[in-house]
Amino acid sequence: MSDEQEYDPNELYCTCKRPYSPSQFMIECDACKDWFHGSCVGIEEYQGNDIDTYHCPRCVPNHGPLILKRRRNWHRHDYSEINDGKKAIQSGTVAFIHKLKEREFANIDDILLRIRGVDLTVDYLEEHGFDLPILVETKDDLGLRVPPPNFKISDIERCVGPMREFDVIDVSRQDDIKMRMREWTEYYEVVRPRKKVLNVISLEFSDTELSKYVTPPKIVREIDWIEVYWPEELPPDCLYSKPQVQKYCLMGVKDSYTDFHVDFGGTSVWYHVLRGEKVFYFIKPTSLNLMKYEQWVSSATQSETFFGDLVDDCYTCSIRPGNTLFIPTGWIHAVLTPEDSLVFGGNFLQRYNISQQLQVYELELRLDTPLKFLHPSYECLTWYAAQGLLYELQGYTKELPPPLNLLNGLAYLVVVLSSWVKSRQTSKDKVPETLDPVVIIQQLTKALAVAVMKFRSSISGDKLQFEINKNVVVLTGSKSLQLTSNKRRHGVLEKKRSKGNQRWHKASGDDHTSEGSGDEYPRGRRHKRRSVTSAPSDDDFRSSKEEEDEEEDGIVTEVWLYYKLGLCVINCIYLNVKTY
Repeated sequence: MSDEQEYDPNELYCTCKRPYSPSQFMIECDACKDWFHGSCVGIEEYQGNDIDTYHCPRCVPNHGPLILKRRRNWHRHDYSEINDGKKAIQSGTVAFIHKLKEREFANIDDILLRIRGVDLTVDYLEEHGFDLPILVETKDDLGLRVPPPNFKISDIERCVGPMREFDVIDVSRQDDIKMRMREWTEYYEVVRPRKKVLNVISLEFSDTELSKYVTPPKIVREIDWIEVYWPEELPPDCLYSKPQVQKYCLMGVKDSYTDFHVDFGGTSVWYHVLRGEKVFYFIKPTSLNLMKYEQWVSSATQSETFFGDLVDDCYTCSIRPGNTLFIPTGWIHAVLTPEDSLVFGGNFLQRYNISQQLQVYELELRLDTPLKFLHPSYECLTWYAAQGLLYELQGYTKELPPPLNLLNGLAYLVVVLSSWVKSRQTSKDKVPETLDPVVIIQQLTKALAVAVMKFRSSISGDKLQFEINKNVVVLTGSKSLQLTSNKRRHGVLEKKRSKGNQRWHKASGDDHTSEGSGDEYPRGRRHKRRSVTSAPSDDDFRSSKEEEDEEEDGIVTEVWLYYKLGLCVINCIYLNVKTY
């Protein structure tokens, strides 16, 4: 029974004479039109798509047994469609997998880093960043614990329970169905050939006995926002819970295929192959590629279009038993399973790609992604991380300035958090009860301004101008934060900003628009701007004593952020923070 069909909650169905339950698979008899629980008549949900005509046990004597759909093609999700030779091959079908294996792709060595587990440390990421996929050949020195290679699917069933239900992908249809662990074990261990190609990629087992067999790599535990910032205890009766995304078991049979996707919430991924093999198809997360990805996901012909054909380069990489792969934020990828495989992995948010994590989340919201495919408690986790990063930012010194990528990420984070507060009701399930969102934004903005000063004073002017010229070629817009709600105080801020702008341009000697910059501000209030090659002095970030006397107690914070292709650039930031 579909969700769209109306039903009487008091009506009894099936041979068991129980009411309809949305959580249970049911099938309609084409003769008597009664509905039956699949468990009562021996029909599993994954078998339902193959049935053309179903007759219940009562109707079989008069109408005969059920009739299965007749296969008419090998290249469409609906294999009962008549093959007229005019319809394109769809992803995941037998014909698609055959052609995929024959394709040639770009050299993976151009984008893949191969390092030893002992070298993959926080210091390494601080120095090199986390922008490219990383492959570690063995789990030695990774601090990773997984079951032994002879661990069976039946062992997983013993740990998670035979009645544990999860989503399974019917690969040839690229459709989700529900299965219980016992059903999956019987399917996986059945004598081949299998009638269907099924794939499990979403069995999260943090709350089961299986969890004690798996410990994520040390580097993941050190940077994972859940591990670092999520509180050990939550307020009583809160509407959110700790996200369960850190431990996944992936079980795929030969020729399983997962089409191109970006991991939810811009999370990064660790991925260890215990048994079998996985082939990844990687596409760089450039602004252009992500724009094409969004268009592709929204397209009516998505299943008929191989996304790798829409971009300049698509790279392929084979992951074998004992290998551990680390995928950074935003990388678009598809996965093929050449042989039966067992994989353990997990998702995590981290500090090295803050802006892109948030951009992926914004992309998901634009695409109206169903709730079950979104990162659970994403906004709550981001608020907790903002508080933790605030404390860390305040701990930097002139001798140990904050890294540039962190400042970039935090500047973008301030804008996004402000937009959340401004555009939505800060409901209890999205903002932690123990945090004041406005205060967090104010304090983070102030700390960011102080950190910028420490960063600027630690490098030469030439270096700073080089970074500005390198990162900002064309300014494409600006966003302005207003963190005051009192109308009278807002008026004072407007007056001061005007005075500040005049003082700024007088000091910098630039009171006009640079030719050829391509900079256009949003319509509305006009702003003067400085040249991208002129660096502000420390005095430009201090308010005068006269201005301080004009305000009452409280905090007024203003920030202007400039972007290139949607990415925040900290070098072109004007911060004016006044504390009274």
